[in-house]
Amino acid sequence: MLKLKWTQAALHDMQETVDYINQRNPQAAKGVAKKFHEASLLLQEIPSLGREGRYPDMQEWVVSAIPYTLWYRVNHAKNTLEILRVLHDARQRPSKS
Repeated sequence: MLKLKWTQAALHDMQETVDYINQRNPQAAKGVAKKFHEASLLLQEIPSLGREGRYPDMQEWVVSAIPYTLWYRVNHAKNTLEILRVLHDARQRPSKS
């Protein structure tokens, strides 16, 4: 199985999202955090689930039941799956990093 790694940008995206939702509905915020966690674990096991992203070395996975997408890349040489960004589907796609 691949090692899971979150970039600082992805962790910031996730925390910002959860904090925003928490201000309005703490229970929903917990559910969203759980969805992000479950999606990342699923990708860790089956990284081919995502589709090709904006750039050839990026893939994207739409998180089930919420309007967010995990942007990630697989580094086979380092045996890692790196979550690059977590963005609301209405937001601009990430730039190449």
